[in-house]
Amino acid sequence: MEQPKILIVEDNDVLRRDMKNSLYGNDITVFESSYKTVFQTYVSKEDIDLILLGSFCSADSHVLHIAKRIRELDRLIPLIMITENSSEEHIITALRAGINDYFKYPFKKEELLQSIERCLSNNDTKKSLSFYKKMPQKSGSTQNLIGASRAMQSVSMLADHASVTDCNVLITGETGTGKELVANLIHRNSSRGNNPFVCINCHTGPSVGK
Repeated sequence: MEQPKILIVEDNDVLRRDMKNSLYGNDITVFESSYKTVFQTYVSKEDIDLILLGSFCSADSHVLHIAKRIRELDRLIPLIMITENSSEEHIITALRAGINDYFKYPFKKEELLQSIERCLSNNDTKKSLSFYKKMPQKSGSTQNLIGASRAMQSVSMLADHASVTDCNVLITGETGTGKELVANLIHRNSSRGNNPFVCINCHTGPSVGK
């Protein structure tokens, strides 16, 4: 099986080294770049499967601008951001910029590798991490969402984004459209996925009898 090719983009030597060290021993081909040369590196290297964007030294707004430009070039390539800023507002801004997953520095190696594997799987690649093959897999996946339309792909992507945040999620829609299914999917793919999923039906108001 071909090794995944991951591009690490970060100007700070400390964070770039930590990001690179977290990938050692997992059959990954790693490329490195500064933000100044990111597009030159991205274009010159063929078949980059995933990009890790660090924001330890660079301004977050600059990194998010780079993420938007990368997303314009390739709407499918997974983007993972590692930053010191973990505010809810910043997470939402990052997701809107096209970031697939988001970690606060310092990060846990195992969680980053799980995220990489999930992103590669969602991107329909045949490549996989040797680390992840040895781990017990969660039962949660997007395969329970039936349909290949653009709308369903959008729902799957939004569910993936929501599962990596620690924010409250409001799911709206008419009865029978699959709100509970999406909620269950988000739960299973989140850090709480091993805990029970409790569904409570709440009425909008008391029924009135005549």
